[in-house]
Amino acid sequence: MKLTTNYLLVIILFFIICSEITAQEGDIWDAVKETSWRYEDNWTGGIVTFYETNNGDKMALLQRCGSGVMVTGSFLFRIQIEDNMLLFYHYSSIVKQQNAAYVYFLDEDSGMLFPKVGFNVLYFFSEKPWVANKFKTIPIEEIKREDYSQLDLLN
Repeated sequence: MKLTTNYLLVIILFFIICSEITAQEGDIWDAVKETSWRYEDNWTGGIVTFYETNNGDKMALLQRCGSGVMVTGSFLFRIQIEDNMLLFYHYSSIVKQQNAAYVYFLDEDSGMLFPKVGFNVLYFFSEKPWVANKFKTIPIEEIKREDYSQLDLLN
């Protein structure tokens, strides 16, 4: 009987630990999913939009803003959650396991995303995902498809 109770206790602890890990992953992703964040630099800055693809992949689209045009460059990242931080992996390196290009954590007091490894602080910009091509905003659904090789946001 004591052996069965110990196994039961181990199983319960396992589920508690697993639910804590899942809750941590959900916390930061739930805070940023389907939102856009702005960063400032020495030029026009840019926007980072977090979203999930139609097949559930966590992604971020970084778009550099332009002068005279809305967007001068777009960079796609695959997002992984680790220790309640967002790890940005260049989309082209999905197959290769490389180090994260950027790592951000959410400061709940300020509501900003701070870089642990990365470049600029991200300030909340919009509850609605913001995506644009060169001259106009476009619906987020256009980038949620799975075939990123056809994604051209500069036209």
